[in-house]
Amino acid sequence: MVVPILENRLEMIEQLILDSEEILLAVSFIRNSGVSLIRPIYLQSNANFKILVDTKQRMSEKKALIQLLEDGFTIKNFIGPGSFHPKVWLFRKNDDWKVIIGSMNLSLGALRSNIEACILINGLSAIEFKDWFDNLWNDLNKTHAMDRNFIEQLPDAISFIHKTTAQETINNIENPIITSSDREIQDILDFIRAWTHDTEKIAPGPSMRKTGWIFRPAHGELNQVKLEELQLVLKAMFRGKISIFDLNENSARRIIEDANITYSRTYHRTSPRVRLIRQQINYLKKLGLITKDLDSRSWDRINLTQRGRAYMKSNSNQLQIFAESTIINHLWFGINIYDFTKTVLQLLPENRVHYKEFFLFLRHGGVSDYPSHSPEDISRLIITYRELTQSDKDNIWGQMETWVNANDNSQSRTSLMNMKGNYAPGIFHDLLICKEFIEINDNICLAS
Repeated sequence: MVVPILENRLEMIEQLILDSEEILLAVSFIRNSGVSLIRPIYLQSNANFKILVDTKQRMSEKKALIQLLEDGFTIKNFIGPGSFHPKVWLFRKNDDWKVIIGSMNLSLGALRSNIEACILINGLSAIEFKDWFDNLWNDLNKTHAMDRNFIEQLPDAISFIHKTTAQETINNIENPIITSSDREIQDILDFIRAWTHDTEKIAPGPSMRKTGWIFRPAHGELNQVKLEELQLVLKAMFRGKISIFDLNENSARRIIEDANITYSRTYHRTSPRVRLIRQQINYLKKLGLITKDLDSRSWDRINLTQRGRAYMKSNSNQLQIFAESTIINHLWFGINIYDFTKTVLQLLPENRVHYKEFFLFLRHGGVSDYPSHSPEDISRLIITYRELTQSDKDNIWGQMETWVNANDNSQSRTSLMNMKGNYAPGIFHDLLICKEFIEINDNICLAS
């Protein structure tokens, strides 16, 4: 049987990982982002993992290879002649083999954002690919076992630079850092004017782009306490092998009691069902742990995902991995905010962005309707801003606040307060969940 896999590749891979006893992978390269995407799932698997990968082309990231080693994978690199270019994923359950072949390496782009074409094959054809893998794996003239010391001695990988027209592109420049800019203060004002005057009514709501990148709901940080609370909620909803939960006032009240949730505003008149949706279920949805029924706009019936099942089985130390994976996977109006942020940091001197620079520029990057939208555009605006006098910077912030207030059509007229006090700081700190980013003196930086 042959099944085309053109979309939902990540969901297919996750399901096969959780359902397999042995997994063999032969790919051209492995990136940190790809490992982080599937790590929450493979940590819940009892499968035996073997990976055969190339290192000669400098496309595999050392951190990713080391992480796989630490998680119990056996890894070999190809040392034979020619280029190692396969994309073969093999899965065994009992005596049955399945194989995915196509164009998919182990990276964010391959699993999520690129246009890829793959097929799933089982039966005798899959076993032929398994024999092909074994022959390579056992050929000492073509493969070599890798340990941590070997990986650490490898040269650094080539940078992958995000493009608005192609999510994942290889940048062959050794040092892609932008050190100067031809932009002027008017270019900064034109960019800010574009997003403060944005009136596009695009789902998930009117003028959401004006707010900038958002990820989590507005009910507190996505911290360890919240992640453990969400696990309790899932366990209370989906007992045993149940994968569907009917939500009503009575069942919501039971979940709140079983998960021992205490809401800070005890006097609030909102019903238990509404509270649960706003403060727990919205998080579960963002993390990809639950879904609504197809074609339904309500949460009357809730479905548990494969990722949700894995989340329920995770120990407390592994819950943060799900949050990182979700951030890396998150799209905002078609823009992968992790990939975009990483590229801008790669382009900027010292690989850093201050919170104020993030607020003015980066959180609106990628929107093609704005005069500056590519990572290179945003980087040049930031460099120009850094070279301004403090008086000019103050004037820019004053103009930004004036424009936001003048174009706030909401009844409460709280757009600026929400932007400064909730949404923008939220995604800035949520990005720091990713191990590739660290915070130093109010700067988000690339981890060394």
